Amino acid sequence: MSQQKGTILVTGANGGLGSAIVSQLVSNPKFGGHHGIFTVRSAEAAAALDSIHGYPVPSTGLESHEVILLDLSSLSSVREVSATVNARVASGAIPTISALILSAGYEEAGKQTWNEDGLDTSFVVNYLSQWLLTLQLLQSMDRRTGRVVWISSWSQDPQDRHNVMNGSFDDARFKTIIADNLEPLATGTWSADKDDKTSWAAGYRRYGASKLCAVAMIHELQRRLDQDPVLSGISVLAVDPGAMATGIVRQSSWFVRVVVFRIFARLLGGLLVRLYPNGTWRTPQKSAHDVLAATMDDGPLPLTERPKGLYLNGSELGDYNPEARDPDKGRVIWEGSLRVPLISSVQKHYHNISWVPLMGHAISWISGTNEATNSMMARDVVTDKGFLLGMKKAAFAALAPGASLDAMNMLAIQEFAKNIDVLAGKGQHQLSLFPWIRSQILMATTEAIYGPHNPFRDQSVAEAWDVYKPGIPNLGPKALPTVFSTKSLKAREYINHNIKDLSELSRLELAGAFASIENTVPTTFWFLYRIFSDPVVLRDCRRELAPLVQQRDGVCYVDVDSIKASCPILQSTLHETMRYHSVSISARKVIEDHVLGKYLLKGGSTLLIPASVPHFDHGTWGADVHRFDHTRFVQQAVQLAKRGAKRTAFRGFGGGFHLCPGRHFAAVEMLSLASMMLLRFDVTPIGERWAALEKAEGSFNGTAALVPNSDVPVIISPRSRENWAFFVSGTGKQIELLAE
Repeated sequence: MSQQKGTILVTGANGGLGSAIVSQLVSNPKFGGHHGIFTVRSAEAAAALDSIHGYPVPSTGLESHEVILLDLSSLSSVREVSATVNARVASGAIPTISALILSAGYEEAGKQTWNEDGLDTSFVVNYLSQWLLTLQLLQSMDRRTGRVVWISSWSQDPQDRHNVMNGSFDDARFKTIIADNLEPLATGTWSADKDDKTSWAAGYRRYGASKLCAVAMIHELQRRLDQDPVLSGISVLAVDPGAMATGIVRQSSWFVRVVVFRIFARLLGGLLVRLYPNGTWRTPQKSAHDVLAATMDDGPLPLTERPKGLYLNGSELGDYNPEARDPDKGRVIWEGSLRVPLISSVQKHYHNISWVPLMGHAISWISGTNEATNSMMARDVVTDKGFLLGMKKAAFAALAPGASLDAMNMLAIQEFAKNIDVLAGKGQHQLSLFPWIRSQILMATTEAIYGPHNPFRDQSVAEAWDVYKPGIPNLGPKALPTVFSTKSLKAREYINHNIKDLSELSRLELAGAFASIENTVPTTFWFLYRIFSDPVVLRDCRRELAPLVQQRDGVCYVDVDSIKASCPILQSTLHETMRYHSVSISARKVIEDHVLGKYLLKGGSTLLIPASVPHFDHGTWGADVHRFDHTRFVQQAVQLAKRGAKRTAFRGFGGGFHLCPGRHFAAVEMLSLASMMLLRFDVTPIGERWAALEKAEGSFNGTAALVPNSDVPVIISPRSRENWAFFVSGTGKQIELLAE
């Protein structure tokens, strides 16, 4: 095996072009002495490839071969396969890689899809995964004569005559593909199905954009290789194979799929390629020959001994999109390719890049647990058998949508309703908005958690909480004692004693109460502020709620489950509040050394993901990212975004395995309180207009949103004298949270 000339790796080996490439590799004597690795997306495709070519391999071609599974829609699959190949090369089991033929292709002509990371499938399969595969395998390539061959398409150039004729790029929006951010291409928003009357054109443009990114690598990747003294011998080329009768059009219309490609292309392709060897229509066999020439040959021209940075149209030099030659756009693609999958990758490796070790420190900080408890929490932070990870999983189960959560929601709603009745009984009066919201969330949350044994029913405990909470930043292990922290410590001990006793269990309960209350309070404040301070938001939300009120015997009934199902604008306003006002920072401890993209995260280091970065990314949310838009998350957009990158970019409840387990309970709390206020009161500012609070006007106390520095005094005016009853019907309907 060690005497073999090299390994030739072909992606998409089961496709029309890929299969033709494999056929020539296994049958042509010029490839003798090489080892072949053919990647396919599934076991069924592997079996089909074997049957087509009648393996075992004839002795006239490759000396040996193997078919391996590689799902190019999954970056995790790419990493696993590349790691396996690298290990085998390093051990001498297979020879160094002499060529990468990146022939896998995917085009959507119907429904737009996204991968598990929320990235556009066309972008991932045609470009990002094969780019990542190339980078991961560079260490195993023949550093003297290795070649990387990208399969291109005329779809990458809006000015190509074929695209001018089909009209897919006629709109001025699509004349330029690469702007200053790769996100619109990565997420599929640059050419989304919903923005085009013909989904085939939208899918075709996404296919072309992904191919442009690939073509740009013949310059950008080549430039970076040339600057590396070890890898400078590797060449990067691209080949446009023309139109062929292959399965790339399997999602197209019946006419295109059957008449054009099955009948016309197969019947006349052979004749046309003889008349016009590099014309529009070619056979897979002819294009496979051109690809393999670019892969292995040293001539004739335009190929040379080291044919770097060439774009070939079949067997001759071809024209291509000038954007691919622009070094600035090349850098945009490269840097965007490094950045796009980072957050989702962090979330997938939750055992090694974990919040759990930091959670133990946070619990100790907040609740004052002793050394024995801290030691217990620090043991086994990687597996489910550890205390913290096991506790987190238990919390997920307890707070999942269902009968248990409905019961908790009902207790919170009853507490809200009782206090709202008291508020209404006072008639028109002045109210300090933030302190009132804080007291409502504190009591409703603790009633739902503790029920009849709620220690916060004791007014002195609730008051102690107000003393304890502001001093938490000064309670850390390295904080110097102050008068403020001394008061907070005394208040903490008083609360602990009243929760149960001074045992460690009561301290853990205190940490749980903090997590349940303190993120919800400022978020609810901003939610209500945004609703009542903007007449348009107020009107839209009330219009949704009004039909849900059912009057019987002088009582107005509202089913909270109907709010979940029938108020997309109200829910969108909550999502937008969390996007716009969030200052949360997701912290992760790196357990062991970990490679994330191009970055080496050292074991023991801490990784921070500030929500404000993805929340204000122009590529994800659009040019109006700094404007509060209460309709940004309306239901139709949510359904699209849940499958797209907005799901990863939205950090309102964290993300991945470390998603907040109480998110559904908190969301129902905020929606219920807002709905009660909207239906029962007019809330107006003292003075002529609302105070123009900006998101930055607040203090960060370790919470998900800033606590406002100044209160907002308001006038509360009951809208009617009817009695009201809010309830949960238990339909099982869960809120459409973007983070799910």
